[in-house]
Amino acid sequence: MLVILTVLVMDKWIMPFYVSHGEQVRVPNVVDKDFAEAKKILEHAQLTVIRKNRYDRLATPDHVIQQIPEAMTTVKPGRSVELIIADNDRMINVPLLKLSTLRDAQFNLESLNLKMGKVDSQASNEFPAGVILEQSIEPNQKINIGASIDVVVSIGNNLVEAKVPYLIHKSLLEAKSLIVESGLRLGIIVKKYSHELLPGTVIAQSLDSSMTVAPLSTIDLTVSSTDKEDE
Repeated sequence: MLVILTVLVMDKWIMPFYVSHGEQVRVPNVVDKDFAEAKKILEHAQLTVIRKNRYDRLATPDHVIQQIPEAMTTVKPGRSVELIIADNDRMINVPLLKLSTLRDAQFNLESLNLKMGKVDSQASNEFPAGVILEQSIEPNQKINIGASIDVVVSIGNNLVEAKVPYLIHKSLLEAKSLIVESGLRLGIIVKKYSHELLPGTVIAQSLDSSMTVAPLSTIDLTVSSTDKEDE
């Protein structure tokens, strides 16, 4: 009886408020509701749901802490609504990084709120340059959100000398990948204030791009920062 009453209420009073002109729906407010209830409300409003978890030690677990679009936004039926769901578990499974490229591994870690740690290089007769050979923490182990994972990347085989890549105006992520793929090692990273460049943009490199150096030579970088204390 209660279920029938709930459906009648949704159909006769709630839904007419959200649906207008047959082509538009108003996004219901589901913030602070548990995920199951929020999903039911949105689907009844002809919307689809995308769930993303976010660590929040203060919020009630499995409850909505943010929705995109916001409540009362007018959208077309079938539009996806992204729900950010509170998760107070700080532990996460380590992803498999071996045999992926450094750039792919970086994106993978960032999507899980993990960090790329130290990047070392090693010659390999089996794997081409740029492929990750080892990771400091094995896959599927539990680690804290925000933790770092070190990796060892192949520089290929028969590398007698390494050509220094041009890194100016590259993002730090792209520069790291180019350094490893060139058979070099990243050294010190210095930050320097710039109001013109995006944070983390390379503005200087210790080895000139016209140089050819020994494999595994170290190259230091200066990258832009929005912090005036880095002037």
